[in-house]
Amino acid sequence: MPGIVRIWYDMDQRRVMAVPDYFLRYRGKQEQMVVAVAIGPDGLYFAPLYANQAGQTSIYKIVPDSTNSYPYRPTQVDDPRQIIRERGCLGCHQINGDSGFGGAAGPPLNRELLIANIQARLNNPQYRQLLDELDQLNEEPWLSTREARAAVRALSGEAAVRQWIINQIVEPRWDNRGSQMPNLGVPPSEAAIVADYLLARPTQTGWMTRLTTVLRSRLAWLAFGAGLVAGMVVAGSGMWLWRRRRYSRL
Repeated sequence: MPGIVRIWYDMDQRRVMAVPDYFLRYRGKQEQMVVAVAIGPDGLYFAPLYANQAGQTSIYKIVPDSTNSYPYRPTQVDDPRQIIRERGCLGCHQINGDSGFGGAAGPPLNRELLIANIQARLNNPQYRQLLDELDQLNEEPWLSTREARAAVRALSGEAAVRQWIINQIVEPRWDNRGSQMPNLGVPPSEAAIVADYLLARPTQTGWMTRLTTVLRSRLAWLAFGAGLVAGMVVAGSGMWLWRRRRYSRL
């Protein structure tokens, strides 16, 4: 695990009270994981598995410092792939752009299919009626998600689709009492990052990339061949002129 996770457990109720979250998280681009954690008299000690760039393996100590302005927070994540991986989204969904990996319990999150399905749902008159009915409920999670439903009503087009995805990630039952998708405790900020990732227009991949590569390689060989022929013509012309001048002197 690339960090230290804290679990909110109630000893009286004997159960976990919230989704586990990171207390400390590795933010580097290389692989890293925490392999040892210990509580000492002056702080929390931990040791990573891999050495740093200098080849040193260190033991770190965490101490509270309310006066320090930290550049990063453990819960601050900017990479949508990391959010998707750590939240377990691939356990139920296949996401376009992630090489087709993922489960089949939930619908595939292909961009075009995702937009089409959500827009069909939003444009259904019965769906608007359903939102009105949910607004009348005074129980959770429908009481606290009234603003989420109002936000979707106020938008249109892809903006409404984006807001729908954010709402769905934050609270899957916000517009569906029977939703089987679990609430993973994803904050709206992370949900927005994932929504933007799912709705991003794909770059050239697959056969388009291969076609572009082939065309570029053929153009390169064509340019090389043309240059070679031109060089031979110039060299031949030079030799012909040199010989002609030589014979004219004789």
